[in-house]
Amino acid sequence: MRHSRTSKAGTQTGGWRSAANPRIVKRSLKVSLVVGSVLTLINQSDTLFPGAPGLGEGARVFLTYLVPFSVSTWASVQASSGESR
Repeated sequence: MRHSRTSKAGTQTGGWRSAANPRIVKRSLKVSLVVGSVLTLINQSDTLFPGAPGLGEGARVFLTYLVPFSVSTWASVQASSGESR
């Protein structure tokens, strides 16, 4: 098992180096484009589509929390399965 070094302040340094990996950056940019677009549609649908039936506030709040939960779950499953597409 690989361990990250810890600086004097107690923060991990190895994780940030891994986050700068071009493959990880490319994947993160793709995910953020999808997630950002979904959240924009959820939270700005009334402005983007005037006159269309909108979501109720309760649905918006629920979906706003569901999206990052889903992304976090997906990332955890990917990491635990060792998949790296």
